Amino acid sequence: MGHVSGVKFNFWNVMEYSIGFFGGAGMAYGTFTSEWPQLEVKNTRSKFLVPLIILILIIPFFVWDQSFETNRLVETIKTLDSAADAEGVTTIVQWTALLVTLLTASFWFYYFLFKQQESTLIISYDDVSRFFLGHLGLYTFYSILITCAFMSLYRMEQYLYIINVLIISILIGKYKPSFSNRGININQWAVNFIFILAIIALLTSVAVSSHGELKGAHSRF
Repeated sequence: MGHVSGVKFNFWNVMEYSIGFFGGAGMAYGTFTSEWPQLEVKNTRSKFLVPLIILILIIPFFVWDQSFETNRLVETIKTLDSAADAEGVTTIVQWTALLVTLLTASFWFYYFLFKQQESTLIISYDDVSRFFLGHLGLYTFYSILITCAFMSLYRMEQYLYIINVLIISILIGKYKPSFSNRGININQWAVNFIFILAIIALLTSVAVSSHGELKGAHSRF
């Protein structure tokens, strides 16, 4: 429906973002309303090394390798500016992304493995928050480079990603969840479930009757 509205916006990203947001909200609700045993687990640096390498180096490298494909970048740059040196800009974009990946990985290696002097690794809530914001910022930077949004304003959602990171960074340390484990009211959940199904059915009916088949709609499936 967003596509057929004629508004120049990436509504595929709206769908992806909505799935992530509401799915994450559901997982967060389940996490905060559950009872978790208090365990004192002591881990050494050696046990943390492999997971850290996978998280901060291997996964970002695969994202870089798969996303910063030369031909796609060249075509995007030529579309935005036919007079630009597309190959040269592509090379700069690829190496910039790789350099930022390596610098970010080096920082987290230092932060988690070398900054602390104790043999037992201690990770606090603030450490996890900083890591989350740092990695979210890294992938936001990736997205801006991949779409070449630094060259043109044609991808408005890219700048909303930056605003999103700023809002999260401001709010994440100021608010704490206050959910309580109240148990499950079967009757209330059943009524809510039926109500949600009715809303989804209504939205589906509106969506399928608002337009015909979209051009290229099956290319992703």
